[in-house]
Amino acid sequence: MRSLRFNDIQQSESKPIRTYFMPSIAAVLLVILHVMQVHVISQKNDVPVYHLSEPDKVMVLHSDLDEISGLSYHDGKLYAVQDEEGAIYTLDPTTGNILDVKKCWKKGDYEGVEVVEGHVYMLKSNGNIYKSPLGDLCEAKTIKIDLGFNKDFNFEGMGYHPIDKTLLIAAKRSEYANEKEVYCLPISNMTIVNEPCYIVNDQALQNELMKSKNSWMEKMAHKVSYSFNPSGIAVHPQNGDIYILSSPVHQLLLLTKDWKFKKILQLDPDLYKQPEAICFDTDLNLYIGNEARKGKPRILKFHPR
Repeated sequence: MRSLRFNDIQQSESKPIRTYFMPSIAAVLLVILHVMQVHVISQKNDVPVYHLSEPDKVMVLHSDLDEISGLSYHDGKLYAVQDEEGAIYTLDPTTGNILDVKKCWKKGDYEGVEVVEGHVYMLKSNGNIYKSPLGDLCEAKTIKIDLGFNKDFNFEGMGYHPIDKTLLIAAKRSEYANEKEVYCLPISNMTIVNEPCYIVNDQALQNELMKSKNSWMEKMAHKVSYSFNPSGIAVHPQNGDIYILSSPVHQLLLLTKDWKFKKILQLDPDLYKQPEAICFDTDLNLYIGNEARKGKPRILKFHPR
C-alpha cells in the first residue's frame, strides 16, 4: 500500500523384506531433497537481490535521451520520457535502441511515464498528469489531470502499484525542506487524498545511515546539507517492495509493500552519473536510467539473483 525425522526401520534378516524397504527409503530421501531444494529456491525468489555495482547490461542511449527522466515497461518494450520534450520514446529493452517516438505534446518539464491498462500517463514537475490511449497517442484527445498542488511542490518520479492500482508520484521538493512526500493516485477515479502515502524524512534517513559501515554513507549521515530528493520510483512486481531513487545523493531507498523502511543503498557515482528513472519488467529485471551528465545517457539493466 509482506523435518522430517525418520523413525528407525527395523529390518528383518530376511532378504526379501530388506529388498522391499531399501528402495522405499531411497525414494523418500529423494522426495525430501527435492522439497528442500524447492523451498530454498522459493525463499531466494521471495527476496530478489540485485548487484547494483555490477550491471548485467549497460545500454548507451541516443542523444535525444540526454535528459531521460522516466521509464516504464509494458508488453516487451520500455517507454521513456525526457524532461524537455513532450515526447514518448519506445525502446528495445535489450539494446536501448529507439523503436518509435511520438512527439504529441508541448515542450515542458516531463518527469515520469507509466503505461497502464492501455493508457499512457505522463507526469509534469508541477504535479499535473496527462493521460492518452497507448494505441492512439497523437490523434486522441489528451486528458489533463490537475491535482492542485501549489508552487512549493516539484515532482520528479512516477511509478505504478499493480496491486493497489495506484499511480505513485514522488516530490523532490514539497512544503517542508526536510520532508518529501509520495502520493497515491487511484487510476479508477484519478483523485488524490490529502495525506501522502509516505514522507521521506531526511533526519530519519540520516539516523539509518549512521548504522552503516559504508564510509561514504557514514559521511552522508553527518552532512548538514544532506537531502534525499526523490528522482524516480517503482514497485517490485513480485514482492511489492517500493524503490525510490535519489539522484543528488546517489542513493536507493527500499520500503516494504506497506511503506515501512527496509534499507538504503549507496550507488557508485562513477557508474550512476545521474540516476533519474527506474522500472522493472515482468521477468523482475531492474532498469535504472541515467542522464548524460558529461557523458552519454545510459540505462543499467540488472537481473535478479
